[in-house]
Amino acid sequence: MKPLSASGAERVVKCPGSAHLPQIASTGEWAERGTTIHEFCRRIVKGLDGREEMIKKAPKKDRELLEIINSRDTIIEYGECIMCEPAFIIDVRTGDVRFLGENIYRNYGDRSPYEVGVSLDVVWKSVGGELCIDDWKTGMAVALPEDNYQIKLQAYAVMKHFGLDEINAGVTYIDSAGDFNRVAQTLTALDVDFTLEEVKTAIDVALSSSADQLHEGSWCKYCPAANSCPAKINFAFALIGKLTEIGSVSTMSATEAGQAWELAKRAEKLAEDIIEKLKALDDIQLPNGKAVRPILATTKAFDQSKARGLILQLGGTTEDLDSLYSKNTHEKYMAVKK
Repeated sequence: MKPLSASGAERVVKCPGSAHLPQIASTGEWAERGTTIHEFCRRIVKGLDGREEMIKKAPKKDRELLEIINSRDTIIEYGECIMCEPAFIIDVRTGDVRFLGENIYRNYGDRSPYEVGVSLDVVWKSVGGELCIDDWKTGMAVALPEDNYQIKLQAYAVMKHFGLDEINAGVTYIDSAGDFNRVAQTLTALDVDFTLEEVKTAIDVALSSSADQLHEGSWCKYCPAANSCPAKINFAFALIGKLTEIGSVSTMSATEAGQAWELAKRAEKLAEDIIEKLKALDDIQLPNGKAVRPILATTKAFDQSKARGLILQLGGTTEDLDSLYSKNTHEKYMAVKK
């Protein structure tokens, strides 16, 4: 069994069998974007140089966001920064915590299955002296701190390290407009102690059982074992059968069409997840003898931001700019309330 990190704790608690399956560490455009934004914010919090260079090297779609973040005096109303990107090891058998250092990029070193790696973005002290922790998120919303295994393990590590009985634990969402929205709760030792016991029990089960302890749920979304998971594979085969049985769309009732829509969307999401994870493999051989390979393609893009600036420099007005835009209407199918 591969040692856990805090971000994978819920998966093992809810689905111990996943620890026995082959796992593929994958990345993608959104993950890389999140890494860039995290590093940029770390430089702001720590007062480090190099932000302008990061902005220049960032992809065009991320550049504007980094510029907005960089224009702020502070990321959020943090007080004194105590630690940035700290990493810890929690031994869930004994409850002991070991501090590894800051900004080590999750290099936790050799450890037993019971030693969980924990990293977080920032530990800070409020103006009133309260110690707080934050995990920055650039994607979809996650569970509240009191229900979030990753946040609770972070809280435990920091409380143990500083000898505290409670801590203000938060998740700060960074949206596409550069706004920072913090959701926080005060967690006590009682709130997080039970989480350690849950994780230890799950590791016990994972070490003593095979891959038959599989359970589907929200924790499957980023599971590194999804490609080899029997639960997913069985669902895929069952889904193909169900889609085949659907028959002619033209004869469906509204209810049957709704069921078919949900099945098709699940199939679409499953296919997207599988393709994204397959991209991490070095060799993909197709049955027809061809191989799947990444191909570098160079394209030219029109820089609207520079064009707007040039037009204004040449005496154009905002009305002139607005006149260059045309409206396009298109249909988008999505689930809405009746």
